[in-house]
Amino acid sequence: MTLQGKLLVSLGVGLVAVYTVAQLAQQTLSRRTLEELAAASVAKETDKQWQWVRIVEGATSVSLMQAMAAGEMETVNHVLAGQSQVPGVLEVSFYNIRGTVALSSDPAARRRPMPEELRDGLLSRPEPVHRQTEKAFEIYRPMPVTAGCVECHANFRGRAVGGVMAYRYSTAGLAEARAEWAGFEETLLQQNRRTALATSAALLLVLGGLVVLLVRSQIVRPLGRVARQLEDNSGRVRQASGSIAEASQALASGASEQAAALE
Repeated sequence: MTLQGKLLVSLGVGLVAVYTVAQLAQQTLSRRTLEELAAASVAKETDKQWQWVRIVEGATSVSLMQAMAAGEMETVNHVLAGQSQVPGVLEVSFYNIRGTVALSSDPAARRRPMPEELRDGLLSRPEPVHRQTEKAFEIYRPMPVTAGCVECHANFRGRAVGGVMAYRYSTAGLAEARAEWAGFEETLLQQNRRTALATSAALLLVLGGLVVLLVRSQIVRPLGRVARQLEDNSGRVRQASGSIAEASQALASGASEQAAALE
């Protein structure tokens, strides 16, 4: 390989290495920034979903508790049936003091036991529980036992909670938001990668051309001039050597003639 080729290869490899490291650092920073933006957006969307769920659950719970307190079971069933038609509502159920579903907007939920990890706390303290699972936003609202409750339900005597109202709302909207952000992130990163490849190719072409010009102007041409000068000097040396050889031969010939004459 010529000197020019070796220089070009060395410079090309160095430039590719430096540019690759810079692009990897930029890709890592971009991905981290996008992940932070996605997390912030999903958290904001989660808060909005929770606000909506609390509003709808509060209105529904008030209607159901008032109807149940008045013993208007027809109204209770009507409200539950209406909830089954609300988009996003998975279930509105009432758990009895045994921890099983007694009434529900979803007929398949009847007699289903309360989640074991929540049972003891909900049936002993009138404090609502909010939690988010993979599939639902869940609100469990214990119904405190009052004097009026004991008059109608003697088995409520000595208990703090007479049942638990459960409201479950779908997290499908949140899952869609996550999927949209994931798709946006992947699309943007792919575009960045394609842009980086195109920029790398253009940069290598431009820098390769500049390196060729610089090598030719700063190295090849000066070396060519030096080589020509050396060649000229070597020619002069050859000429001088020839002249010296001729002179030596003439001197030797003259010395032989003088020796012969002396003899």
